[in-house]
Amino acid sequence: MPPRRSGADQDALGMGAGASRAERCNAQRWSTAIPHGDLEAAAATETLYAARAGGKARRKSGGDHSWGPRYRAVGAGLRRATACVASWGQSCIVIAVRLCLHEKEAEDLVRKPAKTSTLYARLRRLILALCALLMMLTIFLQDFRSHEPLRLEIVPPETCAHFAPIELAKRQADVRAEDVKPRIAIATILQDIEPEARQASLQNKQEYAKRHGYDLIVADDVVDRSRALEWSKLLAVERHLPNYDYVLYASPSAIIMNMDLRIEDILDPWHSIFLSRDQNGLNTAVMLIRNEPWVFQFIRQVWGQTWVLTAREILQDEERRALQFLYGSISMNQVADRNGFLRNPEAHVVRERVKPVDSCALSENACKAISVGADYFWGACKQATYAEGNFIVHFDDRHVEADRTRLTLQAAAMAEQRNRLP
Repeated sequence: MPPRRSGADQDALGMGAGASRAERCNAQRWSTAIPHGDLEAAAATETLYAARAGGKARRKSGGDHSWGPRYRAVGAGLRRATACVASWGQSCIVIAVRLCLHEKEAEDLVRKPAKTSTLYARLRRLILALCALLMMLTIFLQDFRSHEPLRLEIVPPETCAHFAPIELAKRQADVRAEDVKPRIAIATILQDIEPEARQASLQNKQEYAKRHGYDLIVADDVVDRSRALEWSKLLAVERHLPNYDYVLYASPSAIIMNMDLRIEDILDPWHSIFLSRDQNGLNTAVMLIRNEPWVFQFIRQVWGQTWVLTAREILQDEERRALQFLYGSISMNQVADRNGFLRNPEAHVVRERVKPVDSCALSENACKAISVGADYFWGACKQATYAEGNFIVHFDDRHVEADRTRLTLQAAAMAEQRNRLP
C-alpha cells in the first residue's frame, strides 16, 4: 500500500487539518470525476450550494427566514439532479450519495432557523439517502426491462502492426538466439461461471494448448475468497510461473479465436509482462508473464494495494486498478491524490518492464459501447464486436451475467468452426 500524504501535502491540496472547512469541502467536492459534457450534474450541484449560500446570507442580514424560497431553490436543484441522473447515472448517483452521507454542507440546505437537534439532522440525511437510492433503483429497473440480449458482431479485420513481418522478425531475432523452445503454460480460473460456459471455455483452451504443445492449468485451488475472484489470477500466476518460462493467464470469458497465432509470436526479449490496452487502460483479462525475479516482486506489490478496496470512488476491477496505479496511469494517479496516497515513485521501472500490446495481438475487449445511464454502474454493455483475425476476445464485467454467458458460448462455437483442422 502506498504511503498516505503528509499533513503538509494535504494542507497544500486544501484537505488537511490546517485548512478551513470551506477549503476542505471545495477540495473534496468534485472528488468523483464527471463525464465530459455532464453539465447537468455540475449545474444541479451548484444550485444546491447556491441555495445554501443564499440561506446564510439572509440569516446574516436578518432577512426572511421563511422556508418557501429555500425550498423552491432546493426543489429546482433536485429536479435538475433527477433529470441529470436519467442521462448520466453513475456520476450523479455518486454526487447525490456524497451530498447525502458525506458532505455536511447538505445539512445546511434546508436547515431550520432554530437550533436543529442531532436526531432531526440524522433523519434528514436518511431521507436524502433514501431518495438517492430510489433514483438508482428506478433507473436500474428501467434499463433492466429495456435490455435486449447481445449478439457478437463480426467486423472486418484490422491491420495488426504487432504481427507485421518486420516487427515480428525484430522481436524474434534475440528470442531465437538460444534456439530453445520456451516452456509455456496457459492458466485460467473457472469458478463463478455457468456450467455450459465453463465447459466451452475449457474446451477452447484445451484445443489451442494441444495444437501448439502448451500445458493447460485450471487453478481453481488458489482462489482467495477474501477478495473478488479477479484478484486470484495473481495467485495462480505466482504459484505456477516457477515451473515455466512463460504463463499466459486467460480469464474464463476469454476465448481464443485465431488458433494459428502462437504465444511465441507475441514475445520480445525486453519486457517481462505483456498486457493489452483498451478504452479503460491496461487490461488484465489476458496476461502474458515471463518467469523472472522482478515479476514475483511486482505481483506482491499489486496484491498489496489494498487501498483500492476502500477508496472513496467506486472502482471496478480493483486488481486492474492496482496494476494501473503501479504503472503510473493518469487516472489512477488522480484517484490516489484524492484519497491522500502518494504516487508510485517506481512507476518508470514498471513502465520499462510492462509492455502494452495491441488488442489485436493479445486480447480484444468485445464491449465497444456502454448504455448511457445508470446501467454503466452495474456493468451493462450495449454492443459487442470482434474484429476478424484477432487473437483472443474477452467479455468483461460490463456485460451482464446472462449476456456474458451467451457471448462466451457464441464465441467458443465460432472459434471451433473457424479453427477446425482439415
